[in-house]
Amino acid sequence: MAGKANKTNRTGDHWSGLRRHGPWLLALILVPMIFHAAMVLKNYEPLAPDTQMAQPLGQWAKQAEVELGTIPLWCPAIFAGMPSYGSFIYTPAAWHHLFDLVISPFADYRGIRYFLAMLLGGFSLYIFGIRLGFSPPAAAAGSLLFVLTPYMAGVIQAGHSTKLRALYHVPLLFLAVEEMLRKPRIRAAALLALALALLGWTRHPQIAYYALLLAALYAIAGLIWLRPPAWGRKGWLFGLGMVLLAGMLAGVMLLDPITSVREYTPYSERGTPGAFATEEDVAGGTSWDYATAWSFHPKELPSFLVPEWFGLEGATYWGEMPFTQSTHYFGLMAIALSLLALLSLRDRRLWIWAGLALVVLIIGFGRIVPVLYRPLFLILPFFNKFRVPSMIYAFLPLLVLPLVGAGLRLIQGEGIMPPRAERQEKSKGKTKGKAPKDRYRWILLTTVALGILFILWLAAGPGITDSMKASNHGGVGWFQKVGDAQRFNPSVIPALQNRRAEMFVVGVGRSLFLLTLLGAILILRRRRLLPGYWAVVLCGVLLVGDVWVVGKRFQKLEPKATFEKTVQIDSALQYLVDVDELFRFLPLDESTSNRHAAFGLQSLMGYQPAKLRAYKDVMEAGGLQTLPVLDMLQTRFFVSGTAADVPGFKLVHNGSRKVYEREIELPRVWFVQKVDALPDARAVLDGMMQPGFKPFDTALIPLDSELKSGSRAGGSATLREWSEHKLIVDAEVETAGEGLLVYSEIAYPPGWKAEIDGIEAPIHTVNHILRAVEVPQGHHEVIMTAVEKNRSRARQLSKAAMGVTLLLLLVPVFWRRGSA
Repeated sequence: MAGKANKTNRTGDHWSGLRRHGPWLLALILVPMIFHAAMVLKNYEPLAPDTQMAQPLGQWAKQAEVELGTIPLWCPAIFAGMPSYGSFIYTPAAWHHLFDLVISPFADYRGIRYFLAMLLGGFSLYIFGIRLGFSPPAAAAGSLLFVLTPYMAGVIQAGHSTKLRALYHVPLLFLAVEEMLRKPRIRAAALLALALALLGWTRHPQIAYYALLLAALYAIAGLIWLRPPAWGRKGWLFGLGMVLLAGMLAGVMLLDPITSVREYTPYSERGTPGAFATEEDVAGGTSWDYATAWSFHPKELPSFLVPEWFGLEGATYWGEMPFTQSTHYFGLMAIALSLLALLSLRDRRLWIWAGLALVVLIIGFGRIVPVLYRPLFLILPFFNKFRVPSMIYAFLPLLVLPLVGAGLRLIQGEGIMPPRAERQEKSKGKTKGKAPKDRYRWILLTTVALGILFILWLAAGPGITDSMKASNHGGVGWFQKVGDAQRFNPSVIPALQNRRAEMFVVGVGRSLFLLTLLGAILILRRRRLLPGYWAVVLCGVLLVGDVWVVGKRFQKLEPKATFEKTVQIDSALQYLVDVDELFRFLPLDESTSNRHAAFGLQSLMGYQPAKLRAYKDVMEAGGLQTLPVLDMLQTRFFVSGTAADVPGFKLVHNGSRKVYEREIELPRVWFVQKVDALPDARAVLDGMMQPGFKPFDTALIPLDSELKSGSRAGGSATLREWSEHKLIVDAEVETAGEGLLVYSEIAYPPGWKAEIDGIEAPIHTVNHILRAVEVPQGHHEVIMTAVEKNRSRARQLSKAAMGVTLLLLLVPVFWRRGSA
């Protein structure tokens, strides 16, 4: 009978929980689906530059994988060649990449993939809010605030899918940290390990790094100031052990792809300043100026209250950053409710979250106020490999959610009590009868004032707009950026300023209206005219509606067919495709496009946010405008949208985009006559830029090269086989001594190995970016093969660690059910 009663109680609890949470969990599904209906239900997509750049590379990679029978490790399509896996060009997931496995059936439905990521973030935050003591409507409102914050809509429109996924994985990490703080146990450790691994697999190192930093700060602050009972003297050792276990499991799970990424990083432009580094640059990272270009100026803080204050994004943005494709606005309602909680409640946890938000705010100032960013840049490991300091503001909506939830909890159940009134009631013998009547006078007065301001703003808005327009057309001032004259035609600047002024007036009016409504809700709640539950619901509607209205302004979606047209072949690319030989080309009119990759063409240009450092050096030195460098990179063609007269090239296709061909034969492999040693890499680059440089006769090396300078034996070379993974050369060294076989292939030491007649030979770097192999006298077969090194073993270890983590996460659940 007892067992039957327990079963009945459990069933009743389940139904009670479903009634309590079901409607709000359904809201977490339906509201984002409605917001993104065109993407989720109609398969529309934003015409995002980054998406357009990634799509052709994905098409190339899938075709290469079919031909090779394995993941292509080298991408020859952009920047004359670079590693594909370690640089995140192509990183297909294995079964243990759980979220990738879930979204893999929707490869052609970007909206559904985004929507599933939103569900993960929303549900994780909802559980997190419930764990912090939020009511279901408050937890749902806070979750929707984060999921629909306008920054996310801007990220979608920009095509930054890995960043979006990473941000939606962060709530699970904070939930895991909270579980560990409450009670360090094996299941909490497994959840933390899984959260870390899932975040790492999103392949956005900067967001993952920031998330780990903030989660660690929260954990430290919680242990110091909250002193969780489970972390008593006896629990510390076990708790630290669980943290180490979580870190170890996550680290092993992330060996794939970290192993390949660690191999690539020292050769990436993000991993070293390169040959043109200044004294301000930090060894082993990006330059200070490069890293801090997108620093948020404190004068732009009003945009957290009125997002249009500095023009929002795109051409209308007139703030201090070079440009922006989104806004960091996360809702005036969220800020108001947070301040309400901080002023009215005495809770250490709230001040921890407020402190984290303040730290994030200061870090985002970057070089403008470098009190935090500069020390972190110089001291913290790997911090100097990132750029865009203001990106950390993506975490602000998450960090203020506990404050928002506390504000909503205050409205629902505890009343709103300013600190002064609270102290007055707690002071013995000083409480006066009129105190309760005066306690909310400031709310009433503020609400009336805001209402009057809103009405006046509506009445005066057109006149204010006209006045602002007139006052700014004569020079730099409000609504005009110093760089506008360089960015835009002078004739369009007045219209642009007009648009900025109109946006400003609308934004201020919306903010006044929201604050007036919030004040009205507080007054109605105070006078018991509005039940607490419905007060929270109304505040939640305002909270979500605020970010909904702003976020919708970023949605510019098109049918997928429109997007596919952007990668269609044109007559110039078709001409190159029809050339049945190995070559590269230089697209002068599409230098940042990857469109050619979909058709198997190899370009000297393209788009990838972390190029090989050595190749970037050549670009910065002007090598792609120098004929000897173009020749050594086998640049047989260049394509231009306008007519050009370049010595050494002839017009071979006269269409809307013109194709010019080199008038001499350019080999892919050759033997040089001599090797010249120069003082350093900078001297090598300078030598390559000289008009007299003859790359087919001379190879340039720095003095610290393992190669020796001097004359070399002559020979002939024929490239018998070429693929993304293998190059086979028939080499003949005709005279005594060793010949130096130079490849028109980009050097990347971790990714390639060479064998001469089956015996491994070292690969050297010449001319700063090319590979070379020393070949002895006689006829030889030289095979150069792309290698994975430790990636296969790393993937097996990752799978094993995932299996252990799932066991640790699920076994306690079934064990408890079996013993109940």
